[in-house]
Amino acid sequence: MNVFFFFLYVELFNYIAPLNLDVFPLNKIFHLWDMLLLGGSSFPLCIGVAILTQLKPLLLKADFNECILLFSELPEIDIERCIRDSIDIFATTPRSCTYREHASDITNYQINNDLDMDPFPLSDLKSERCPRISANDIVELNDLKASTASLKTSKVLLLDIRSSDEYMKAALPSSINISYERAFDNQDRIIDNRLQHLLDQHRTLVKVVIGNKNHKQTVDFTNNLITNNCTRVCLLHTGIDVF
Repeated sequence: MNVFFFFLYVELFNYIAPLNLDVFPLNKIFHLWDMLLLGGSSFPLCIGVAILTQLKPLLLKADFNECILLFSELPEIDIERCIRDSIDIFATTPRSCTYREHASDITNYQINNDLDMDPFPLSDLKSERCPRISANDIVELNDLKASTASLKTSKVLLLDIRSSDEYMKAALPSSINISYERAFDNQDRIIDNRLQHLLDQHRTLVKVVIGNKNHKQTVDFTNNLITNNCTRVCLLHTGIDVF
């Protein structure tokens, strides 16, 4: 289902970006254009996700081809709700998670080049079912500049899946060490009770998976979280070595 909606996101992004009058009535498109002009380059995608959320009951009953036709006809959309939802999505999504190499406002993402996003291979993007997050966003969301950084004040749940030895040598404040080998069974179901408890307790937080140079292990862990219906999952771009 996640792969299915990924392709819908791609299709819808190309569809929403050039919004045309054949799809939305004139009185509605004015509202969207105002938001598109004021928002960043990723805002069209947020609008697309907001529309998908509204159409979710219909989409779940249809196959892929029917979904594409559904967007061509586009049933009645609550445009005010769409705008509210898209603004909320835009405001709560870490900036680096919507990073695109050739985005027109890419300079807005660059605060500290060493901790920022940079281009990565398309093959990596195809294997990952969640976005990447930059070290800069983690510093900001986890308030690492403060001496009292803790999980209680953090906006992210940092899951460090390196070995316990690596974790003991150096780790981010408020991060939690989770054993990769003991987290899932051979059918990718969560069997680590502590991990399940953390996910249940912090559903609204952004979950950041922190790995090392073994990028495949990090990708597998995030993909398994998504398979277990975990939301707001992302992985640390380039791993712990970025710090």
